[in-house]
Amino acid sequence: MTEIYTERLVAFVDILGWSSYCKRSAEADVVAVADLLQRQVIATEMMDRNRDLYSAYTKEKVRATPGILPNPLHQAVECSAFSDSIVLSMPASFGWRICGIGGLCRDLLQLGFLTRGAVTVGKLHHRNGMVFGPALVRAVELEKTAVFPRIVVDAEISKRGKGWPLGGSRPVIIDHLGRKVVNLFDGPSHHTLKGVRSWRSEVWRIGEIRKRLAQELRDCADNEHIAEKWRYMQRVLPRMLGPLRDRLLDPTPPCSECASNVS
Repeated sequence: MTEIYTERLVAFVDILGWSSYCKRSAEADVVAVADLLQRQVIATEMMDRNRDLYSAYTKEKVRATPGILPNPLHQAVECSAFSDSIVLSMPASFGWRICGIGGLCRDLLQLGFLTRGAVTVGKLHHRNGMVFGPALVRAVELEKTAVFPRIVVDAEISKRGKGWPLGGSRPVIIDHLGRKVVNLFDGPSHHTLKGVRSWRSEVWRIGEIRKRLAQELRDCADNEHIAEKWRYMQRVLPRMLGPLRDRLLDPTPPCSECASNVS
């Protein structure tokens, strides 16, 4: 019998409150929800782009284009998006690269959407949009335990992630509640001080994110269930930005042994 599963890293992410956002954006007073509707459209397009980037069509198009050598890393990644959820997977040997899902979560945060999820490793079938297997079940179960808007990291990944982190990279941090989570702001380790400041303001738009957090907390002041989630993000943000700040204070280049041990 043909083995349908392979060992893969998998990230499962859910956009918090998406159903309520959809109900609000369908209200009769279109003017009042115009900003929300626009942000929803952008978020949906963002998820679609991530899915299409790793689609069978895109991969085949790359392989068929003369003069282009397909990147084996790209060819091995799969991505599925449905409603308010996204699943990203890759071979188990890719190690820390699964934490790249944090980039999508950061982009959604810039739009005002909180995300919650988990990354794990195990048996999975993921091909051409179809995804199932024990690893996905595990990721969904972990997502439910996350409670707050964070991407929790399964202990099994830490066991397999030899050599983490890669150079100055900090794809995983421990949040203020003591849990390992994906760092949404794992920044460049090779930039100058000026370059990093530019990255923070122009790419990550940290100032805008801080304003967004403050605004959302004001808007949900009478709803503690929602407020606690935005409050969590406000508290964890400095921890996520901390490793980048530390690298500026101590820009010691990574040892060759650390870089060579990453799996």
